Amino acid sequence: MQVNPKAGKLADPSELVNVPKLITAYFTEHPDPSIREQRVSFGTSGHRGSALKCSFNEDHILAISQAICEYRKRQKTEGPLLILDDNLREDQRVPYARARSANTTHSHNYVAEYAKDLEAVVDMAVIQRAGVKIGVDPLGGASVAYWGPIRDRYHLNLTVVNELVDPTFRFMTVDWDGKVRMDCSSRFAMASLIERKGSFDVAFANDTDADRHGIVTREGGLMNPNHYLAVAIDYLFQNRPGWSATAAVGKIVVSSSLIDHVA
Repeated sequence: MQVNPKAGKLADPSELVNVPKLITAYFTEHPDPSIREQRVSFGTSGHRGSALKCSFNEDHILAISQAICEYRKRQKTEGPLLILDDNLREDQRVPYARARSANTTHSHNYVAEYAKDLEAVVDMAVIQRAGVKIGVDPLGGASVAYWGPIRDRYHLNLTVVNELVDPTFRFMTVDWDGKVRMDCSSRFAMASLIERKGSFDVAFANDTDADRHGIVTREGGLMNPNHYLAVAIDYLFQNRPGWSATAAVGKIVVSSSLIDHVA
């Protein structure tokens, strides 16, 4: 693997994504279904792509929405399905104000509920009593709104080192190949948090959709995720007597499937 000379350093402003150009391409560019790379493609993280490459445009979202509606119809799935779309005829639209006031529309505080439920799976009191000095970098992603409420609810010695949310991710140090990538298992992408390892007993970072995390320790820097996951799994099997004797831990790999035609 040839490491880019810029790896672990902040990206040059000229290399950051042009957000207005990206948004414009999302609405104005149209994919060609005959080109494999421009079709709807689902893998372990759903559909991915770039509007600039005609692989994630409005047409893709419309096709996915249509597929969901058709599947619900075939399965005879009932229940509300709210569509707010300016492209629909006037008689088909659901005005936003009416949708908000409908008796089927409810407000729910997912952040508070998540923070509350943490103590059902993690002994938060032990962490609080230990006074562990914790650092957190959400890497500009979905977890940025969660760490503060978690800290406050459980009175943790926790510092969010970066609360910035910026669609260009200009605060990120670039990955091994010189690309901006919020990979919390990469020492290059995690360079900023690793640099602050002496400030905390332990530090964490999440990728942007918060389904992965990286751990930085004062002594060892960025931990190998395979190593600490193996230790965590071994601990759980030894300390969860209620688990079934046939319980197992594995990784699911979902192969991508393609929708041949984009509506």
